Amino acid sequence: YNQTHIPFVTVVTDLASAHPTWFHKDVDMCFVPTEGLKKMARQHGLRDEKIKVHGLPIRPDFWTSVSSEQRQAIRKEFGLDPNAPAVLVA
Repeated sequence: YNQTHIPFVTVVTDLASAHPTWFHKDVDMCFVPTEGLKKMARQHGLRDEKIKVHGLPIRPDFWTSVSSEQRQAIRKEFGLDPNAPAVLVA
């Protein structure tokens, strides 16, 4: 039968630390969000060519800015004071 290589990739989403099991020696590529975690991956045996500092994988909707008009419409939709500070906690 024909064996096909299926890539083994790890995406670490913690910013400051990670459990050592995230840094498996047989990984094809390990994406980490910070230089500190790249150093940690090296300390756990991963070679530089298998580590990519990529930041956090965040959907563009979370970082795309909205216009002032869109912001006001959203505040109105949720019954928020248009002049008061607002914080989203998820």
